[in-house]
Amino acid sequence: MNIASIDLGSNSFHMVILELKKGHITILDRQKEKLRLASKKNLVYINEKSYITDNAIVKILDIMQKFKVVAGLYNAKIIAVATSAIREAENSNEIVQRIFKETGIKVDVISPYEEGRLAYLGAVYSLDCYEKDVTVIDIGGGSIQIVRGKKGNIRKIKSFRMGVIRLTEEFFEEGYSKSKAKELIDYIESQFEPIQAYFSSAENFIGVSGTIENIARLCNKISRNMNSNGLVITYEGITELFDSIPDIIKDENTFNYVDSSRRDTILAGIVLLKCMFDFFDIKRLNVSYYGIREGNAISLMKKEYLSNVRYSSTKHILKRFNLDKIHSRNVCNFALRIFDVLKNVHNLDKNWKDYLFTASVLHDVGKIISFNNHEDHSEYIISHSQILGYTEREKKIISKIAKYHKNQDIGDENNEVKILSGILRIADSLDKSGFSLFKDIKFDSYNRKLTIYLQKGKLVNVFNYYIEQKKKLLVQTLKIKIEVTVLD
Repeated sequence: MNIASIDLGSNSFHMVILELKKGHITILDRQKEKLRLASKKNLVYINEKSYITDNAIVKILDIMQKFKVVAGLYNAKIIAVATSAIREAENSNEIVQRIFKETGIKVDVISPYEEGRLAYLGAVYSLDCYEKDVTVIDIGGGSIQIVRGKKGNIRKIKSFRMGVIRLTEEFFEEGYSKSKAKELIDYIESQFEPIQAYFSSAENFIGVSGTIENIARLCNKISRNMNSNGLVITYEGITELFDSIPDIIKDENTFNYVDSSRRDTILAGIVLLKCMFDFFDIKRLNVSYYGIREGNAISLMKKEYLSNVRYSSTKHILKRFNLDKIHSRNVCNFALRIFDVLKNVHNLDKNWKDYLFTASVLHDVGKIISFNNHEDHSEYIISHSQILGYTEREKKIISKIAKYHKNQDIGDENNEVKILSGILRIADSLDKSGFSLFKDIKFDSYNRKLTIYLQKGKLVNVFNYYIEQKKKLLVQTLKIKIEVTVLD
């Protein structure tokens, strides 16, 4: 299978075309277009909110059309993610909708945490260090991500709005000076101080991104046409480079090693990376040529890994908010069993089962704010939480499923959300504060009838009543019958 993975970044748009075969990736082609969405020239500010300009949007559409044509030459499936610049723009939804309307390409606007996770995946795959304790540093144009993980388990992700375009425009807009460099160093250290101890203890460090690749070429005097994967930046190398910044500015030969599109931001990148070496006690940084776009393709290849990330991250939130674990576990168990029994009716794939898993585990998370209207609070918390393995669009779907677990009007939500919310309603009605009479469930495909079996008990009429109250949505959406049978 061929995949065209697109990264709509803050500095450049990248597309890599890969062949996925038997757990291995082969790079077939790469495309890159400089756009610099994070630059002030491509942004307008209204009431202190940023909007990407109309001219920039036209360029975005033009680039995406070109990428689509190239992907078609390889018969490649297109997957696309947008990061910091589009994520932070007030008109991001409009941009994503226009891209889809004019190119047919669906773009997922990912969170900083998902951005970090994908960078981590690409890095550990390319350098074959999946089993090791690794911290991955991704320096973008609009933001930076620092990720620590081992064996695919993400331990910590931190994101900062300190990409090299932003830092250059804020500190070096009128040129480099030692005084401005000192101001930048003080600012960077103030941001990193709360996380210094945790990331300083990592065993291995990997750097991804065009900025780090170009710094590695400078340190190693490697032509910009050479592949940077596996290069090493040492503490001595970055220190020497930092100390020679005045000479770098004067020496035109410097730019034999640096991409022309990064010449004006490379100095901010050097200062930032030198601070990171000092602050996190980095002795050597291995450079990966793989990043977010490759990591996104690897996520498709490693389905079991992706699900594990989703499950562990969901359970982390359950633990963090000290929710009723017994009730959450029971409701989740019932919901997934109903999903499986009805799989030939709803025909939803495993991704939807994952969405149901997370929604059912976290459906009551809003109670930490207030019992009243807790479903609305649950929607907000889920959509804004750091649930790894899901895009922002997927988190919104999950938040909607959780929101409608009560008997409220679901309106014109899409059919999949109605199905999963209907299942969640039934599952929630089968458990009251960890107590349940649930015994079994079966579906008769001939009569399109779902039968729920309850054990005989004092509260059987109560459970029967709740099921009757909450079954309407699922009955109407799937056009099935739902009956309750009480067992002796």
